[in-house]
Amino acid sequence: MILRARGVKPHTTPHSSSTSSLSLPPSVRTEQQTRRKSRRATPGLSKVTLSVCLGCVIFLYFAFFTSLRHASDVRRDANRQTKDETKKKKRESAREEPVDDDWDVTALRRQIRSIKDEFRERYGGEKISGELYAKGIIPLDGRSAAIGKKHISDLILSRRETNDPVSLSFGGYSVTVGRGNYFRQSYPFVLRDILAPLFESLRIPLKVHNGAIGGIPSFPYGWCLKNFLLPNPSVVNWDYGMNERNSIQGLESYIRHAVSSFTEKPILIVLDSPKKDKERLLNEYVLKGVLKDAIFLNGEDYVNKEYLKGDVPVGLQEWDVWGAPKGSPGQSPWHPKYKRHELMGWVLAMHFLEGVEMAVDAFADGSFQKVDSDGGHGGLIPPMSQLKDESLQSLLFGVNDGDQWRMNAVSCRTSFQPNLSGHLKDIVVSGMVEPKEGILEIRPDSYYEHGWTIDVGETERKTKIKVEKFGGLGYIDMKEALYGVPQSGPLELFLPYELSTDKLPHKLRHETNTAKRWFQSIVICEVSEKRGDNECDMEKNLDITVGGVPAQGVSKIGETGVEYLGKKICINVVIPEKAIVSLQPRVGLSVVVKVRGNVTRKNGACTISHVIWEHAALSRDFNSVMR
Repeated sequence: MILRARGVKPHTTPHSSSTSSLSLPPSVRTEQQTRRKSRRATPGLSKVTLSVCLGCVIFLYFAFFTSLRHASDVRRDANRQTKDETKKKKRESAREEPVDDDWDVTALRRQIRSIKDEFRERYGGEKISGELYAKGIIPLDGRSAAIGKKHISDLILSRRETNDPVSLSFGGYSVTVGRGNYFRQSYPFVLRDILAPLFESLRIPLKVHNGAIGGIPSFPYGWCLKNFLLPNPSVVNWDYGMNERNSIQGLESYIRHAVSSFTEKPILIVLDSPKKDKERLLNEYVLKGVLKDAIFLNGEDYVNKEYLKGDVPVGLQEWDVWGAPKGSPGQSPWHPKYKRHELMGWVLAMHFLEGVEMAVDAFADGSFQKVDSDGGHGGLIPPMSQLKDESLQSLLFGVNDGDQWRMNAVSCRTSFQPNLSGHLKDIVVSGMVEPKEGILEIRPDSYYEHGWTIDVGETERKTKIKVEKFGGLGYIDMKEALYGVPQSGPLELFLPYELSTDKLPHKLRHETNTAKRWFQSIVICEVSEKRGDNECDMEKNLDITVGGVPAQGVSKIGETGVEYLGKKICINVVIPEKAIVSLQPRVGLSVVVKVRGNVTRKNGACTISHVIWEHAALSRDFNSVMR
């Protein structure tokens, strides 16, 4: 600065600063360089310090507000707990005024209204949807309808108290299976998908099981409800009208077993075309209290074809299109296409909604009362239909105790699928071969020469292989059975007595080994397939030994509900008078089956798919023994 002020031009180099090092002494230059280095280092140090400080501030900020949030959560949880305890006390005390502490009544009503609105919109508005609903549920007596609606309401309110599931278990024929469509497109699952969100809001578990099997009659399925259906179902289904036509015998027997097999009497859904005799039967069983509710679901195609023209409602569009790919098994004229399944599911949902809405209203105004479960054995009316063979009375219709009818307890073991409990092989003592190969693989003759072999018939195998080409379509039913020829040798079974014997006198439990004191009847059924005129005849080609004594009375059951397309598929095995049971380690009856005569695999081996046994009424029979 001094030199420039005096007009002296300083000497510079490309690397020199504005203050020339030539005009300053070395000591001064060194001091200035030191100061310049210090100044260059200071800004970097300041940035680090600033970053550290800023991080500390941010950390302290979040720590402070996190602690405040935690304290708020603690207070909110404490308040919620206090509110829950208050609600619990309110529920336990008598209701003096309407409360909705468990259910959001307003939201539930809105949800129910939304489902109803969707049904109306889906099926063309108020007029068309109303007509479809009216035709979809075949009307019973007005009193029956009121009783049924009230029962659904009671069911919902009781499940609200117990938190037990509402279980819908569907049995039946190929229609309920959903043949021609995907299994998941069958009407039971359509119903489930409609109701599931509502039941989630009700906080009641909803279970839906489709245990239908294609190509079977009412029985032996009706004897094996505990095998095929969910435990203690709220709803069961009957769908055998295609096989049994106008007869009510199979349906009536099915009803009597359904209401006697479970802890609670289930709602019954009957899928069939309108039939007056069946309407009268259902009305009588509801009005007399045997059934709590009967829903007669119309199985016909009742949609007015004019609705399929022009501006077609969404629910009726593609009415003639199958749900599964074209060419899938089961795409026959008698099977409903997907949109008919969808309509059946919606119609059933509308019926159930009436009862659910009644339950919500009763809860809202505080008018509901705790509903005790009932059902179980007993409470039957005299049968309305007749049997050809009166010796089958107890097995199909029950016994008359004078003041009322009741069913004896029945046990079943079956190899048909879907089998939820009680497989046929569980009672096999010896003589069975269970191949390692897949069930659809053809078994060599060597298996049959070593014992009764788990197998399927040719019709079943071909059908299932064709289904597999389409990915299986989700089906779970399969007609597996034990197949035997004379070379298979004896098949030994052990039928356990499955009623409690704890309250029986010691003498009865340990000394009375007469089989007929413990067992009333035995039934053996074969696969429901027609295989030709030379196939095994169970009545002629089976030697059966019961309790160590050859059975002389073996006859085919010729009742409508136990026949498949006119074929008698079950035999009644009369228990010999001298047959005995084993008493230790548990009470049970030995049954040995052998094939005789000219029976071959080619013509049709003998088959066993179901074994049913009826327990004797011990309290009545043994009273006379003790006297």
